[in-house]
Amino acid sequence: MSDFLNRVQSYSRYLLRTYTKKHRDKKSELLIISYPKSGRTWLRMLLCRYLSQKYMLKNDLDLFRMTSKLNHLLISDFQHEQANHRLKLNPSELKFNHDKYQHKRVVFLSRDPRDTAVSMYFQLKNRETVDVSGYYQGTLSELYQDPRFGLEKIVAFNKMWTDNITSLEHQLCFTYEDMLNDAEHVVSLILGLMGEYPVDLKALQEAVNYSRFDNMKKLEKKGEINHFSMKTADKAETNTKVRKGGSGGYVDYLSQDDLQYTAQVFKQYNV
Repeated sequence: MSDFLNRVQSYSRYLLRTYTKKHRDKKSELLIISYPKSGRTWLRMLLCRYLSQKYMLKNDLDLFRMTSKLNHLLISDFQHEQANHRLKLNPSELKFNHDKYQHKRVVFLSRDPRDTAVSMYFQLKNRETVDVSGYYQGTLSELYQDPRFGLEKIVAFNKMWTDNITSLEHQLCFTYEDMLNDAEHVVSLILGLMGEYPVDLKALQEAVNYSRFDNMKKLEKKGEINHFSMKTADKAETNTKVRKGGSGGYVDYLSQDDLQYTAQVFKQYNV
């Protein structure tokens, strides 16, 4: 597929999401918030696979659509809020909107910001356009140190949420690394917040096994994952959404200058 068609396809998906976002936000009773590339594709598959197995639903990755079919569950959806890269917000422009969330249940997912930034680079370099002009053309270091897309914005976004989420009555805060350590426990807590009780342990175990990274990569390559976010222009390894999984992979990509910049940002935000 030509670069031009790739840009058109990526931007069309963005416009579709923007068009439906307001309706879904208003109707959703539980929102799962995260910065992009923090592990929500994995979490999405875990939750949706559980629901499909437990309630004999079509295997789907649209949590909003699935929970809308189950009356005992809160209608739930994923959201990046102000972290969408096309907004190109600087860290100082991020604002926590308490009124928007005070009557909803909220789950916040974060990930080591160094891994998040590296993953974001590959996303914007190979899969998703920065804007209508096309894919990101700079180096990893340039994106990593760019306040609109890189480390500082991720750190600021995560800190804003972890500092403010406790002001909400019904909330849950966890990390991608928590999921790596015990995915069953994390998913069971989220299911409970959604209204699923008791959790079916057999369906949960099957969902965890099904959502292993090696299986997710196979499913993506075969085009068997039914969700717009998993559509790829081709099957090249650099264009796959599911890359490696795991934690700490940033060490293979960051330069000494990037690491020094990291220390400065961490000190600035006291993290």
